[in-house]
Amino acid sequence: MRDYVGSENPPILHRKETFIDPLDPSFGTFAELTRTEEERGLLSRTDIGHKNGWEEALRDAGVRVEGHSLVRVA
Repeated sequence: MRDYVGSENPPILHRKETFIDPLDPSFGTFAELTRTEEERGLLSRTDIGHKNGWEEALRDAGVRVEGHSLVRVA
């Protein structure tokens, strides 16, 4: 078991729907977020495995994550 509470650059979990049963009520929500992230090219980057790289990718794309949705940054 690992604890990342004190980490300045913890790992980020992407494609959450792949970790749960397709019958789970959250499956569709997670899958839709993944689809949107793929459309924006976010998941094709190699630097998104940790918080700092993910935040940079979001800034570069001009979006932020709100709940389970991508929102354009004004």
